[in-house]
Amino acid sequence: MTRPAARPRLTGWSSDPPEVVVARFQEALAQDGCPVAGQALSGFVNLWPHDAGRAFFSPYLSLEVRAHDGGTEATGRFGPHPAVWTGFMFVYAVLGLAGVLSLMAGWAQSIATEEPWMLLGGPAAAALGLFIYGAEYIGKGLGAEQMHDVVRFVEQVLPDVRFPAEQVPTSTAPAAT
Repeated sequence: MTRPAARPRLTGWSSDPPEVVVARFQEALAQDGCPVAGQALSGFVNLWPHDAGRAFFSPYLSLEVRAHDGGTEATGRFGPHPAVWTGFMFVYAVLGLAGVLSLMAGWAQSIATEEPWMLLGGPAAAALGLFIYGAEYIGKGLGAEQMHDVVRFVEQVLPDVRFPAEQVPTSTAPAAT
């Protein structure tokens, strides 16, 4: 198994209308022994590993289900759970703000002919940001098997799935089988 790309995409097609595809996801999720948890609503399907095997690095797939050429196209991206994603964005925002403020304070120190030691905050914030970015890639690697479990579940519901979707030209859908 290869390592997943950053936020890999998944695309699937069906000759059935979107309402039928969403209903199939609802039925599959309601079955005992379903390998993933999730919710299927009109036009959207969200899938993630069950709570028992879920960690903060576990993948979350959000699919948009829409009509396409007389059938259905379902497209989505893998990412962390929305709460984890929000946490990462908050940490990036705080680091960015701290870096800019320390650079401003260091510049003020240098104008006041003081030792501009606050200028070290900018590179420190950047280094911490790179550390967090690396932690994201470690999480993607740790969640790779769970990501493939979710893909296998989608393949059971949709007859034609491409993962990662970058392997398929985006201009045309594959021929119906």
